[in-house]
Formats: sequence, C-alpha cells, structure tokens
Amino acid sequence: MKTILFAVALFVIATCAFAASDSAGLPVGFTVPEVAMLDIYGSPVAAFTVLAPASAGLKPTVSGVQHCTLNYTTISTEDSYYDIAVEVAPATVDPIPDGMLLNITSAAPNGVGEPGNAVSGGVDFTSLDTTGIGQWIVEDIDSCYTKVGSNEGAVLTYTATIPADDNNIATLYAGTYHVSMVYTLSNAD
Repeated sequence: MKTILFAVALFVIATCAFAASDSAGLPVGFTVPEVAMLDIYGSPVAAFTVLAPASAGLKPTVSGVQHCTLNYTTISTEDSYYDIAVEVAPATVDPIPDGMLLNITSAAPNGVGEPGNAVSGGVDFTSLDTTGIGQWIVEDIDSCYTKVGSNEGAVLTYTATIPADDNNIATLYAGTYHVSMVYTLSNAD
C-alpha cells in the first residue's frame, strides 16, 4: 500500500511540476534606412573618332559604340521611388563638339526587386547641353539591387553621330574634346 501511495504521490507531484509554466515576451524592432547607391561598372571612358570617308564627297562617320553599366542599390520609402539622370558636368571645359550628337541609351535594367524602366530612345546631347540639367535615363526604381557586373543593372550604350542634317557639318571643327558625363540617382519625389 505504501508503494501505491508513494507512486500516486510521485505522479501528482510530477503532474503539477509539468503543468506549471511561465512565458515572457521580447520586443523586436527593425530600423530600415533609406538607401541610394550608384556605381559605374566597366570602362566609364567613351572615346570616339571622326573618320574620313572612303571617298571624296561622302559624309564623315564616327567610329565605335561604347558600353558601361550602372549598378545600384536602393531602399525606398513606401510612397517614393528613384530615378537616374545623366547630364554634362557643369564644370566641363569643352562641350560636345558642334555638329555632333551623343546618344546614351539604357537597356531594360535587371536586378532583384524593382530596378526601374529604361527611358525609351535614351537621351541626346549636343554642344548646347552644358547647363548641368539632367535628363532621365532610368525611371521608377523601387527597392532593389542590381548585383555587380557588366550585364547587371542598367547597361548603357554610347553612340556618337554626325546628324543627318547636312548643316551640322558646317560647325564641326578638328580638335580634341573631353566631356564629363555625370549620373545621379535621386529620390523622384
């Protein structure tokens, strides 16, 4: 009988010990900063040469197409987004040569999240574009990252031409010209 009473007592004590419980809470907070980072991957130097035509009486051509890539990381606020603008640097000494056109286009950006949209047709710059006013090249960027590499992010194509308007050749003069292009990733709000 003592054994049965002892077993029942152990059972009651064990049941009470397992039935007793307690809990505690721990608050968890998150701080997510707004982020806007931009880098040019690849050779950010574009070099073009005006070539003499194959025969007298023909229009000169411009050699080469140049590429580079914009890699970027953004964390936007819930009701905002980012854009990337390109401009001729205000401190540029030489303008784009008179009689020439520089076109910069972006392929559709790729990345993780929402890397935005390329502006259709790209942007054109002439010798008159020295005001430091940017033109959008990529728009509607939400929180994203593009990874790093030559085919990640917004792949840019630089093309220089002598426009079809025959009057442009009248203002094209021999020389060496250096123009700085500046890309700015900014909040579009």
